[in-house]
Amino acid sequence: MCVNTKTGGLVMSHTKLGISLGLAALLGFTTAAQAVEYQISGHVNQMIRYIDDSNTDDTDTQIVDNGTNASRVSLSASGEFAGMDVEVFSQFRWNANNSATTFPDLMGFGGGSSSNELTAAYLDIAFKHELGTFSIGRGDGAARFTQRQDLSGTELADNFDWRRYPAGDDVRVGFEGTRHNRIRYDAPSIAGINLSASADTDGSVELGLTWDSSAEAYSEYMDDLRWIGAIGYVNNPEDSFSNADDRIAASVSALLGGTSLTVGYGEESYEGVGVPDTDSTYIKLGQRFGDHALSISFGNLDDGVDEVDQTAIAYQFNGAGGVDVYASYSMADPDSPLEDWDQFIIGTRVRF
Repeated sequence: MCVNTKTGGLVMSHTKLGISLGLAALLGFTTAAQAVEYQISGHVNQMIRYIDDSNTDDTDTQIVDNGTNASRVSLSASGEFAGMDVEVFSQFRWNANNSATTFPDLMGFGGGSSSNELTAAYLDIAFKHELGTFSIGRGDGAARFTQRQDLSGTELADNFDWRRYPAGDDVRVGFEGTRHNRIRYDAPSIAGINLSASADTDGSVELGLTWDSSAEAYSEYMDDLRWIGAIGYVNNPEDSFSNADDRIAASVSALLGGTSLTVGYGEESYEGVGVPDTDSTYIKLGQRFGDHALSISFGNLDDGVDEVDQTAIAYQFNGAGGVDVYASYSMADPDSPLEDWDQFIIGTRVRF
């Protein structure tokens, strides 16, 4: 499956229950007494964002939840049923001023903020067998996170996800799959290569292919080199939530010693509606120094009408004790009529 951060941070508690008939029944396991394992985890991720519109000298400062890895509480449980491992994963998020949906007034979005309400991000059941994993419920589509494979260590401060950047209303798009109510199948991993497929209730279909060199099959060849990658495809029916008929997302990240290189590409196309295709490229060079990481990235997005170039410099401290600190400066140069802007963020994520 794709590398992601959906489970939050460090485990708060991990307890084996000798007899747990109530939880076993809730999970749909057999009525015989069985050992059920569960864990609770999560984090709070808050940041200060300052944006300067260089054309009109307007500024805006906001305290927001970092939409790249939003605050959440997760509960997971596992047991056995008919010789299969069964896992339940649920995650709830409090969408209080999420940076992905809270826009600065000066950017021309008309301001506004996300609704401050508790939402269920994941409600997923997975049945794991030697022939693969079958999942049902609200969770990641097969192509989710294929756009964001990143070993730089600065992904909280900067990553290839244009939905998180206020570069202009017409270019706030993502190319990878989504999180929704779906069924999903993950084939058994072969030498670090994973193939997935999913379908949701509106008929959208997602395919995902990921690979990871940390698999045992490569241990004698890779040594200090690690690299991960993914490619995803999304097909939407005409009545889908998305206007794009097809989406493709791909990203590759390599880490040698402490030096990393990450590249990404995204594309979405439309059929028969006269809308031009959108494509985007991204490259990031990073360096790790123990718990500290630095990076510089360059990105371009062109939707056939507007085009945006963005450069970002990022720093992140990845604390072993559960506290991460990050900061970044980014600047965007959109084509007219969109406005140039400079953005500064500083934030912290506390894991539990």
